[in-house]
Amino acid sequence: MSGSNQFYADNEKKSEIHESEIDLSIAYEIKPNALSEEEWENQNVVFFCHDCGKLVNATSHKTKKGMKFSCSECNGKRISFGTLKSLQNFFHLNDDGVRKE
Repeated sequence: MSGSNQFYADNEKKSEIHESEIDLSIAYEIKPNALSEEEWENQNVVFFCHDCGKLVNATSHKTKKGMKFSCSECNGKRISFGTLKSLQNFFHLNDDGVRKE
């Protein structure tokens, strides 16, 4: 920033805030949809095919670089995996596991 630009200099002064004035209560708020620790261990891994646009069964293939997955329905190689809840939230899936339109 240029020292001659008064706009930025004024805003920098205004943005200075003392640590005691920051409200962190929102950051530490317990989320109502959070899973309990007992439920974490019971979460199954599910697979999402980007080509089919839905949750599918996947076949694993061992390669030199690790594991690769392919869709059992269309043989697509663009597969994501995670817990059911995480995939539903990230890919905006309905209850049937299909991407919402």
